[in-house]
Order: sequence, then C-alpha cells, then structure tokens
Amino acid sequence: MIRKRFEISYDGGTTWAELHVLNGSKLSLKDERPDLPGAVFLRRVLDGSPVIGKPEYNNILAAQEDPDERCGDILLRVMQRCDGQWSELWRSSFSPGASAWDYDRCHVTVKPKTLDRYSCIIDQMEIARNILEAPARLTMIYGGPGLEWFGCAYEFGVDPPCAAPSGIGWTLIDDFALDGQVNIVARTWARKRVRTICNGTTPVPPSGSGWTLLANDCATNGTATYVAALSGAEVASINLVVQGTQGLVQGTCGGGIAVPPAPIFPGVGTAWVLILPCSDPNYPGYWLPLAEAFLPTSVFGGGASRTGRTALSVLELLTDQCESITSIQSDFLGWDPPGDAPGYVAGENYVTGNATQTEGLVIVQKSDAITPQASQAATRGDMTMAEMFTALNTIYRLYWDIDANGVLRIEHWKFWAQQAGIDIRTLPGTIEPITYDGRGEQVPRIERAKWMEARDTNFIGRDIIYSGECAASEGTSSVKEVPSGRVTTDVSMLLEEAIRSTVSKDGFFFLACTETNGAYSTIIDQGALNGAYLHNAPLAWANLQRDFWTWDRYLPNAEMNGSPVVFDGYLPNITQEDVRIALCCGLLDFDTKNYLITALGARLGDVPATVESAVYDLYTDRVTLTLKYAY
Repeated sequence: MIRKRFEISYDGGTTWAELHVLNGSKLSLKDERPDLPGAVFLRRVLDGSPVIGKPEYNNILAAQEDPDERCGDILLRVMQRCDGQWSELWRSSFSPGASAWDYDRCHVTVKPKTLDRYSCIIDQMEIARNILEAPARLTMIYGGPGLEWFGCAYEFGVDPPCAAPSGIGWTLIDDFALDGQVNIVARTWARKRVRTICNGTTPVPPSGSGWTLLANDCATNGTATYVAALSGAEVASINLVVQGTQGLVQGTCGGGIAVPPAPIFPGVGTAWVLILPCSDPNYPGYWLPLAEAFLPTSVFGGGASRTGRTALSVLELLTDQCESITSIQSDFLGWDPPGDAPGYVAGENYVTGNATQTEGLVIVQKSDAITPQASQAATRGDMTMAEMFTALNTIYRLYWDIDANGVLRIEHWKFWAQQAGIDIRTLPGTIEPITYDGRGEQVPRIERAKWMEARDTNFIGRDIIYSGECAASEGTSSVKEVPSGRVTTDVSMLLEEAIRSTVSKDGFFFLACTETNGAYSTIIDQGALNGAYLHNAPLAWANLQRDFWTWDRYLPNAEMNGSPVVFDGYLPNITQEDVRIALCCGLLDFDTKNYLITALGARLGDVPATVESAVYDLYTDRVTLTLKYAY
C-alpha cells in the first residue's frame, strides 16, 4: 500500500504540518477534463471537501476572525511515499472566508482550489486585455477585383501588334518585355472580374458602375460573375507594379501544358497567372505572380496601411501575467517550433503536407479595416484568452497543454492523437469489463460553422452533415453550432464601400499572411468550393474544413463541402466505465491525456482508449477509469 497524508501550510509553502482530515477515507483525487476551449489535458482535483477538526481548526478559525487574513490563502496538499521518499501528489489552496463553519462541533469544511501549472492561465482566461498593446506590424491586403488577362507575343518592328480579344471590358495594358527573349514583347489586355453572391436566383452586381454580367451561376453554385473595363488610373497602377517585376516571367512547356516558374515572390506562395500560353515553341509560357495580377490597392484604402498584430504576440500579451508560462511553441503555427510533430518538415504543414499557410496568422482590429480614412488607428481592442483559444480551436482545430517546464504547446488534433500511453492489460490487479455504451445522442446531425460576417460562398461554407442512426435526428442536439466568436476572415467585404459600411466594427479580422522584412501580406489562393482565387482564402470555411477539419469529427464519415468524405480521424464515440486498476507509484505519474491499450480496445480492432476521467481512491489504492473509444 502506498502511504499518503494531508499537509497544511500557513506561510505560502515554506513550512508544512501533517493534517488529520476527519473524512479523509471518503476523499479521492480525480483527473477530469476542464471546461476550457481547446484544452486537451485532464486536470487533477480533489473529489470532495475535507472536514478539519482540532487542533488545526483553531488555527484556521484565527485566520477567519482576522479581517486581514479571512480571504487569504492557506495551502493544502496530498503527499505520497514511493520508493522510500515523500513527494507531492496534489496541491491546493483554500480561504477561511469561503469555508463552511460548524462552531458546535469545532469543524470547518474547506473548499480547496487546485494549484498546478494550469492555475494562472485558468484564472486569467476571462480577463479582457487590450491586444493593441502588442507590437504593431505593417499588414497589407491586396484588394480590388481580380483581373482576367489576355496576351500575345510579337517581334517588335517586324510583326504587327496583335489584335484585342473579343468580348466586353478588355482594356489594353501595355507591351512588356519577355524574360529571356530579345526584341520579343507581349501585348497584354486585362479586365476586372468579380464573383458576387446571388440573391436567391437573382444575380447581384458589385457596387460601382460599368459592370456587365458575364455568367449567371445562381442556380448551380449561388454566384454570378461580372466584368468591367479598367480606368486609366488602374492601368497606370498595374503598369507600375508589372514593370517592377522586370517583365513577364518565363515558365516551361511540357506536352503543350504550361508549367509555372518556381515561386520567387514572398507572399504569393506558388500562385501564378498565365499570360501567354504554350501556343508557340519560341514562347514557352509566360506568367505574372498572382498578387501582381490583382489590382494593387491596399484594402485599407488610399495607399495607406493599418497595422495588425501577429497571433503569437497577442497570445504572449494575454499570458504575460503568468510567470509559470516560460514559452509558447507550435510546429503547426511555426512558433519556436520544436520539430517533433509527426510528419514535421520546416516550411510545410504537417497536417496537409503542403507548403505552410499557417505561420503568418495576423489579427487586425476591425474598425481599422472598416474606417481606413480615420486620422488615427484604433488604440483599443479587447480580447480574452478564452476568445483566443476558441478562435484557434475553431479555425485550425488546435488544442493546447502546458508541460512540466511551463511550455504552452499548441498543436493540431493530429499531434495530440498520436501520444502513446500504457498497456493496462499488463498491470497486476486490472479489472476490465468488456462492455461499452454508445453515445449517439451526443452526435449531431449537422455541424455548422460561421464567421461573424461573410459573403463569399467559400467563407460562408457548407454544413457538415452526418447520416445514419448514430447521429441525432431531431431536437436541439441535431445541430452543433461551432463557435467562432468575434472573428471575421472574408476580407472581400472590405473591397466595396457599400458592403464595407455594413460590417460591424466590433471584433477582429484574422488574416493568413506571409511575412517579408517584417511586413505581412494576405495569401491569395483558390477557394475549395469553386476554385475562385480569393484574398485570405486559407481562412475560408471551405478551405479550413478541407485542410484541417478531417481529424476530430464526430463519426468516420460525413458530407463535407457538399461531397462525401471519409475522415482521417474522429472523436471517441463509445464509453467504457468502471475499469479498475491497482494504484502504484508509476500510475500516479501517468499523463492521462495519453492513450491506453486495453482488452476492449483489442476486441474492437486495436482501438486505443482515451481517458475521460480517472478517480484515485486514496485509501483503497484503486484507480477507477472511464474510457472512450473512436469506434
């Protein structure tokens, strides 16, 4: 039997005295999941309230009767003796003023609060801080409608310049030198092109004049495409940017298919726009970087730029009151990456295996983006740590823990799902009933995520729809609303003045950016639903679901983004109770967020068990587990 005892300290833990707890035989320690956004760990608490009598009752009473000490902290801990040495098993604090007093019997019932490496961050969880106190970073969102391009090549002074393309809205840009060619130039045209959200089956034109409907897809995907000619100022702006690239960039052709050049422009990933196809072996495909192929206007208007804050600097500010947090690390977000996530490669995302689009997460106070002409940038933007963890969990499916060294670690579910535990079948005295219950009533029929505002189809997203008898069929449990808080990511709403004015100034824009020389610019990529190039596309719901939401879902498969999907992983959905193990010193140190190997898991097909709760009976030396399985 492992020896255990309670101890009490009145001086902050400098000195301790052994304490007799009257109801100690009825108390137990319990590892349970805290109700915190994104928490992946279990936290140890005392199951029950210790009742203390004389002589310690008199000392606690003296503190209760002293106004200066009544609301102070008295420390309480449980010690264990293993391998001939005493060590601390659990620590807490209680206040005399928050205790229950029985003067007749000289008893006090205390209500201890766990003290551990999570205490500070939990205490700070709902405290709002002004995140604009974090260091400001220049943040650019290249906006405006997309440009559709047409080009042809000719030998200067020999061939006649090519003719304009057929169709509406085309505007001559200029003649540009071709990379690697002598006396060969490209004549290019462009027109503004934008996709809007339909009002039912009715196309809705963009704000402003000059737009002509090009394609009505309201009946198929809820969008309409409009085109317009460019103004003289827009042509001049494009010329300035394109000339800065020193002409169009040469790619290669293989079997008549144009292959883009390697990425050379930070901030645009591998995205290029083909200007000249492989129509002539002398001209093997010429390209513009995608960012240069959009109207080069800042979303903040008038050429001015507002400032954002990196998500890392915001979280550092929110946690700076906790001296117990020594650092913040994440392979997923590129924050001081340890490099130990399975599949981690620098520059890649270990979930998708593609070039990372998650290492430049920037937060902009919404009023800064909505009122770009304001004489002064916003000076206040309050956010709580709970809001930040909720956003990270909802957006990227990130979960967090704090290790014994005080490192706050934030990673995708895939990382945490691969933490190996112990095989309880090998432990002496294990009693494991090979029984389980399903929890189908907790599986929704629909998962629905939405931003504070959105208008583009990809940012609005589509419901995740589960089918079969395991999913709820009716009532409030049939729809699971995924919280996103005061977060908006669809920056297309900022590109048109009429729509911009409808956006709430409360909250924040979250932006997926790349960083160059300390400045951040949003990533432009294709939307997962319709392939349209979008500003801030990595934070569209459709893209997020495709890339990061296929791991911690409720069932093995569902409809996602309008198509059936078999998920890479899913949440535990059946429960096994009353698994009992003999308590030993090693088991007390086991990290209950890790997985267990069990007889039931083997019976189900080698499915690992997740610990939902663990109750340590301090006087019978037994551990009772509630386990869950993804089956």
